[in-house]
Amino acid sequence: MICFLSTVNSLVEMEITTDDPNIDRGRAWIVLVSSFFGMFIFAAFMHGNGVFTAAILEHLTTDISKASWVGSTQLIMMHVPGPLCGIITSQLGCGRTTFLAGIIILGGMIGAYFSTSITGLTLTAGAIAGFGIGLILNTSNTIVGHYFIKRRALASAIVMSGSGIGILVTGPMVQFLTDKYGVEGAYLIQGAFGFNACVLGYLMKPSAIERNKSNRNMNASKSIVQNLKKYRDIATNVSYVSYLMSFGCLYVAENIAIVHLANYVLYKGSTIYQAASLFTAKGFGSLSGRLLMGVVASDPRIKPEILHTSIMGVLGSIFTVFPVYSDNYEPQLIFALACGLYTGALDSLITPISVHYTGVTNLAYCYGLLALLVGISALIGPPLAATLVKSGLSYDICFILGGGAFWLGCCLGLGMMMTKPKNNNEDMERRRDKKTSTRSGTDTICTRNSRQCQ
Repeated sequence: MICFLSTVNSLVEMEITTDDPNIDRGRAWIVLVSSFFGMFIFAAFMHGNGVFTAAILEHLTTDISKASWVGSTQLIMMHVPGPLCGIITSQLGCGRTTFLAGIIILGGMIGAYFSTSITGLTLTAGAIAGFGIGLILNTSNTIVGHYFIKRRALASAIVMSGSGIGILVTGPMVQFLTDKYGVEGAYLIQGAFGFNACVLGYLMKPSAIERNKSNRNMNASKSIVQNLKKYRDIATNVSYVSYLMSFGCLYVAENIAIVHLANYVLYKGSTIYQAASLFTAKGFGSLSGRLLMGVVASDPRIKPEILHTSIMGVLGSIFTVFPVYSDNYEPQLIFALACGLYTGALDSLITPISVHYTGVTNLAYCYGLLALLVGISALIGPPLAATLVKSGLSYDICFILGGGAFWLGCCLGLGMMMTKPKNNNEDMERRRDKKTSTRSGTDTICTRNSRQCQ
């Protein structure tokens, strides 16, 4: 991967000219490739937790509650410190933060290699490495929004597809590593894989937005106050808060499906191999949905908030009626494909909607808040569904609850559109870009015809 990115970087250097702002061309493409691999690393860690948990149960302990703490802690640290990750990204820039993330991940996994207890693994592979992965999640999505304007939706979809591919290859890869090298060796190799983030960080050169920020934010104490004001401004943006709440509903429902789908189809009579194949189908659907939505959302005539709200309603319908036709494997497979397709499409709309309502300079803060909501939803949805099942209700209640969460998210999406300001941040950005292009064109004419300009 390092050699590939270095080669692409050299080719892109030849394309860049001195008067090129690298927006939608030039270095933007190497940033896109770097962000794609950043999301691939993120998915490799996030979706490898299940295999590691099984390996820990086989080699280190038979207590499933203790074994699950390692993966659970890592998932929490990937998402819950999201606002802090947003501040770090804003202060250091995406490239430096990604470089730092690679060092943190490697340090955590080296610690896991030498750990001899579940507590040690929870601290190293869980907390330390998890925080580094959360930094990559923030930077990989933020910097693409800085470098792309006209193709922003498509670029965001390509980056998100990196995690979709990661979902497909992570399970077999981690299983092979644990079988051949054991839990400790697999953690060490995964840490070396995550250390590639340092290369990605080097290739994520500061965007014009980051350079302007570094020139303005010289005083550290003032910068902290400015960061807090950014979060306050987002919290008072009624339209975007509605989107944040809708996004939270999305992941409450999706986490219910991730955690309970396998047990549910086993309860319905499917085999363990059929249950496992549903997640492969979901991965293919997710990858397809991300790319297709990137193409659709690139059309300026189609509003991303309308797409988000409509898809939330479709998913609400799919989840609500799923218990009715879930007795056979074929409908279960269709459900998994549809779930992956539509939830993947919603992930590709995050950057366009965030820029649309808050502006491109606030992307790091937006992704920090969104990551926090993903972490909170993981603590709400699956445990609530499990509690309802334990109380004596049918397993069908899990997906009825998920459907209700999607319908609530659809209503919040309508609220987002109803409270939308007349002059949104994306329109202002496009006008500024047009003025800048006109001004630079005038300057070029003046340089060539200096006598006429005088």
